[in-house]
Amino acid sequence: MKNHYVPQFYLKNFSINEKPQIVYAYRRGSDPFEVNVKNIAAKNDLYIYTDKNTGKKNDEIEKMFSWLEGLTKPIIEKIINGSHLLDLSNKGHNVLTEFIAYLHVRNLSQRERQKNIIAEFNKIQLKTMASDKKNFIKTLKEATERIDIGNEAEVEELRQSILNFDEHYKVEYGKKNNDFFLKQALELGLKITPIIFNKEWHIIDSAGCGRFFITSDNPVTLIRPKALPGFYGVGIENGFIALPISPTKCIFLKNGNSDSTIKSATRASVDDINHHIMFFAHKFVYSNILSKNFQSEFNLTKEGQSEKVVVS
Repeated sequence: MKNHYVPQFYLKNFSINEKPQIVYAYRRGSDPFEVNVKNIAAKNDLYIYTDKNTGKKNDEIEKMFSWLEGLTKPIIEKIINGSHLLDLSNKGHNVLTEFIAYLHVRNLSQRERQKNIIAEFNKIQLKTMASDKKNFIKTLKEATERIDIGNEAEVEELRQSILNFDEHYKVEYGKKNNDFFLKQALELGLKITPIIFNKEWHIIDSAGCGRFFITSDNPVTLIRPKALPGFYGVGIENGFIALPISPTKCIFLKNGNSDSTIKSATRASVDDINHHIMFFAHKFVYSNILSKNFQSEFNLTKEGQSEKVVVS
């Protein structure tokens, strides 16, 4: 079953003029091409999990996302057509908040980031164990009989390989881990929903500045506030959030009393948001226009760079 991790109704908002199902897709190092939205930002069985009670595959999460998308679609359409955020009912605000929260966690980029976080913590644990030679040998004796503990050279070779983990090993997760990462994503979505709800909400309109917003396969984009010290990581709680909803409209969320880097839709501010969208894109960015500038700037970013995790 094909599960779209970026909704088709959302992607249609970035379609080419007179081609309501078609967008330009850009990929690093490749020429942009036209593609139907039903064929992008999707993966088979991404939200299908095994029910522990029945042992059968369950698609309830896909149904939940479809239900949420159905509620969100008319809200976004109204905003694109000029409706003000103040016109939103409390229910509408809640729906849009949940949509943004789960759009942030349900995609492949977030899945890779989850994997990298766990891999980095596991590497730190192994390196900590290997850094103490005496404790390392003791742990080996308790854990395995395959290594000759009496062979000091073999033990030391193993210890050094762990201390230089990335030179010798690669961490991969198979399909059996999909349910775990899906559960992690849903729990994260639940946690960040109230944080998103309580930010300051703005709509940026680029219609008068001659620039178009793009989107990506990871469309909820974090932007570092200028006042945030460089040694702090940027997350949902302390960062600005940008979600373009059409080529000329972008939902922009900031923290109360923070220094917004965007006060009005200028060419520079739209370019800045697009730059962040490109950086955080998993593999693709999407647009209603064909642009050499989009392609050249996107080529300057590196795939997987935004998904790297540094744990110290």
